[in-house]
Amino acid sequence: MCDSVYNKSILVVTSTFPRWVDDTDPPFVMELCKRLAKEKINIDVLAPHASGTSEKEVMEGLNVYRYKYFFSKWELLAYDGGILANLNKNKWLYFLVPFFLFSQTRSLILQIKNNNYDLIHAHWLIPQGLISVFVSKYLCKDSPKILCTSHGSDLFSFQSPFFNKLQKWILTNSDGVTVVSEHMEKTCLQITNIVEKIHVCPMGVDLVTKFKPKENIKRDHYKILFVGRLIEKKGVVVLLNAIFKIIKKYPSLKLVIAGDGPERTKLENICKDLMISEHVEFQGAVLHSELPELYSSASISVMPSTGKEGLGLVAVEAMGCECAVIVSALDGVNDFIEDGINGILVNLGDEDALANAIDLLLTDKDKIARIALNGRKSVVKKFDWEVVANTYKKIIDSICE
Repeated sequence: MCDSVYNKSILVVTSTFPRWVDDTDPPFVMELCKRLAKEKINIDVLAPHASGTSEKEVMEGLNVYRYKYFFSKWELLAYDGGILANLNKNKWLYFLVPFFLFSQTRSLILQIKNNNYDLIHAHWLIPQGLISVFVSKYLCKDSPKILCTSHGSDLFSFQSPFFNKLQKWILTNSDGVTVVSEHMEKTCLQITNIVEKIHVCPMGVDLVTKFKPKENIKRDHYKILFVGRLIEKKGVVVLLNAIFKIIKKYPSLKLVIAGDGPERTKLENICKDLMISEHVEFQGAVLHSELPELYSSASISVMPSTGKEGLGLVAVEAMGCECAVIVSALDGVNDFIEDGINGILVNLGDEDALANAIDLLLTDKDKIARIALNGRKSVVKKFDWEVVANTYKKIIDSICE
């Protein structure tokens, strides 16, 4: 049983977790863990090692164990955009995959044998969910129950008969499954019938203390913001072409691109070719703690994705800061955006529609203000971390009964 101080003990297995204070990688796994820890749940985290990180440390009150899977300077598979993005960027990294899988499996077995966990919470079906189910089913007797969370890329990026069978096996053999959007729920149910154990529960955003309008910052009506990894599916090329179409009408317009990635040089060259470089500022990777001020300084935030996304928390962060959002009409965003009410939806890859949407908002200050206010009201009710953590606690309690 758990220590009497705690009601439960959970091992969180993830490939994305802050490596240090103010890491630029998304912190949502850590944020969920921190809030569950407040509910008298002991949380241990198992994550990949990376150069410059400790193999064992306490971070924000959480015990973090990082497994080494190669020489430190070559541990480049996780972080900085995620495993899939890194593999697409550098095919040589496929060489590390077997070492990564073996090290995670070995470390997971050791953690289970040395601790008495009630639950394993595996973030991403592949590889964490796969390894957790495999270890539980074949390698460890009396292993903890398993909750798998799919964030999107692990569900949509692996489209082949082989991976569909793997996904079905993971989903079927997990004790509980959470997904971040209703569209993902439908996708999982098309793979296998797990109605009784699947839950729609997005990751959260701190909308009460952090992602809210900063009163000391003046919002620039002609400032447009993009936040995200600079990879092809984020659709920044579409955004640049849309800006080109309206720049003559709005000579004061400024697009700020907050993020970094393999597409940056290509995007900078496109700006030169379109002769809009003076209107586009590449800020590079921005600390998560600095984003609220950045959102509060812009009037519009654009998420022009051209590929499938699980949900799109960037849009939620922007809406929390009363930044009007224009978002590609992805299936996942229908969970929280009503077109014309709390955001504007445009067809994927349609630069004309995106240009028209930006033009619509820039020419109607009342509309942009109304959408911004409605946006914050709508996301606070659903995405604030306290709401999300409470939902997760109920799910965990039901699995561990």
